Parts: sequence; C-alpha cells; structure tokens
Amino acid sequence: ISGANTFYNLTINNGHAIQKVDASGSTSLAVANLLRVQDGIFKSKSDYTHVQIANGATLELSGNITVSGNFSNSGAFTHNNKKVTFDGGSGNQNLNSGGSSFYDLVFSGSGSLVLTSALTVTHSFINSSGFFNLNGQSWTMTGATFSNDGTVQLQGGEAIAGLTQDTDSGSWA
Repeated sequence: ISGANTFYNLTINNGHAIQKVDASGSTSLAVANLLRVQDGIFKSKSDYTHVQIANGATLELSGNITVSGNFSNSGAFTHNNKKVTFDGGSGNQNLNSGGSSFYDLVFSGSGSLVLTSALTVTHSFINSSGFFNLNGQSWTMTGATFSNDGTVQLQGGEAIAGLTQDTDSGSWA
C-alpha cells in the first residue's frame, strides 16, 4: 500500500504467515474506524481509530502510530522501537496488550486509558493528561522512564514493577 490512503475499515487477511502486507511506504494511511489484522503480518505506520489484532496475526510498526480508540491484541504486536500515542477524547480507551510490550507509549487523551491486560513498557511512558487506569492489571516498566502529568488510577490489587515514580507532577488515585 503506497501513497495517501484513507479507509473507513481495513482488514488484513493474508493467509501466508511469513509474507507481509507492507504499508510502510504510504505517505499517509488513515483508518477512520477499525484496522483489523485478521491473518498474516501487516507492517505499517499510521493513524487509526480502533486496532484489533487476531490470534495468529501480527501488527509490525514501521513508524509511529496514533490510536484514538481501543487497542485489542490477541496475536502479536511488534513495536520495532516506535511510539504508540493514544489520543482519544472523553470516555474510555481500552488497551489490551495481549502480552506484547510497547517501546514508547504516550497517553494524551482527555478521558481514560484503561488496561484490560498486563502492560509492559520498555523505553518511555508519558501520561500527559487524563487518567491512566490500571483496572486491576499488572504494569511493568522494563528500563523505561515514566512522566505523569495526569492521574494514575489504582484499584488496589495491581502489581507494579520497575517503576521510578514521577513525583513532581500528576497524581495517584
């Protein structure tokens, strides 16, 4: 996929698991509703509303991406040292990492980023506004930095590992 493209929904269903559908050469790729990686590997950098990665499928980043809706991973997510920004408006954005780690994670939305599975960040996490809700899930920072200008919400049973707490701004609730 190359050039400037906008899709309402985009489904990648490539039955050849080792072959990639490559959109890394696209100058501008936007999916207004749902990116669904159903089968195979999709290599991309883009702006998405909702991202859904099915069992046996892979989303591989070739550049930074922005997600304004939910991120649900039942397959594999390969960050390739790229940034994922969640920038949804009011309301909840759900994040199911599916066990895959994130390199750079930014939450700049005005609502809540809600974990629905354990989260591991390996380089940096910036919560620039809104609420980061652990929702009872584990959170691991593996050699990563954390900056918090928003609010981290705890339910009480979370396991948090490797975190150097940002104490000069933001809040914990």
